[in-house]
Amino acid sequence: MPDSHTPDPIRLERAIDRLRAVALTLSIGFVLLVAHQFTPRTQLDAQRFVLRDSAKVFRGALEMREDGAAVVRLNDANTRPRVYAMVTADGRPRFRLSDGDGIHRLQAELDPEQRIHLFLSDATGRSRLHLWVDRNGETSITRRDSTGQHPIGEVPRAETRRPARR
Repeated sequence: MPDSHTPDPIRLERAIDRLRAVALTLSIGFVLLVAHQFTPRTQLDAQRFVLRDSAKVFRGALEMREDGAAVVRLNDANTRPRVYAMVTADGRPRFRLSDGDGIHRLQAELDPEQRIHLFLSDATGRSRLHLWVDRNGETSITRRDSTGQHPIGEVPRAETRRPARR
C-alpha cells in the first residue's frame, strides 16, 4: 500500500503539465499585448503631416499651429506656397492663392462677424478689388486703380462704353 505522504508521480506530472499550460497561456497573452502596442491603428494622431515629392522636395503640409489654427499648405516644385487654407483658433476660415512670385493674388475669409470678404490683387500685390457682404446682406465692392486710390463712380460696363475714335 502506498504511503499517503509520498507524492504520486502521475498527479505530479499532471500538476506540472497544468503549470506549463498556465505559463504558456500567460506568455502568449503577454506577447499579444506587446504586439498590440506596436500594431498600426486606423487612427493616426499628429500635429503635422508633411508632403514630399519623389525628390524629397517639401510640397505641402497639414498641420496644427501653436496658436491653435489648422492649416493646409500646398507648394509648387520650388517650395513656394501656392494654396494656403486655414481655420483660425476662433473658427474663422481663410483661403489664399499665390502666384509663382509669392504674391497673394486671391484671398477669401470670414471676418469675426461671419461676413465674407474676397480680395483680388495685381502682380505687385496691391489690392485692386475688395468684395464683401455688409451687415445688411448687401454686396459691396471697392475698386482701386494702379496708384492705390479709390476711383469714384461705378465700374464702367461694356455696353455703356463708347467705341474708341479712329
